[in-house]
Amino acid sequence: MHQDVYRVLFVGLENAARSLMAEALLRDLSGGRFEAFSAGVDPAGAIDPLAVRTLELAQIPTDGLRVKQIGEYLNGGGMNIDFVIVVSDRVGADDLPPFPGNPMVVNWGTDDPRAADGTEPERQVVYGRALRQLRNRIEVFANLSIERLDRLVLQAKLDVLGDVRPRD
Repeated sequence: MHQDVYRVLFVGLENAARSLMAEALLRDLSGGRFEAFSAGVDPAGAIDPLAVRTLELAQIPTDGLRVKQIGEYLNGGGMNIDFVIVVSDRVGADDLPPFPGNPMVVNWGTDDPRAADGTEPERQVVYGRALRQLRNRIEVFANLSIERLDRLVLQAKLDVLGDVRPRD
């Protein structure tokens, strides 16, 4: 698997928080090696404001982020996705439609910060935790020598990243 730019689609249930944060993170950290996108299986009506605030506090650009439906990437202009990374524990790889180009599908289930209760500052802590978990995974992913790895080895490495949960 060797090419100049890899396309990565982060999938969440609603594409309102985790998948959008992952998209913004990879755009920020990729150094031009990746094009990052996100979408939801059942998209929300709007981006979660605490997700945007969390990205802004981390000084990660949020321009161009919007809620999208997964269908936009199934037949969209001949663009093949190389990696589909599911960040929702409520969406499994088996729940996804087939994508053109046979992308590698990985599950990086991340706790949903939108499910957090409490005051806004308490909820902001939960969003920050989700962002750190995503950042840790994405930093490793963005630094992998993808072009040098066999597809099965790469799949195994990405699956292991999905098994890592934060320690609090």
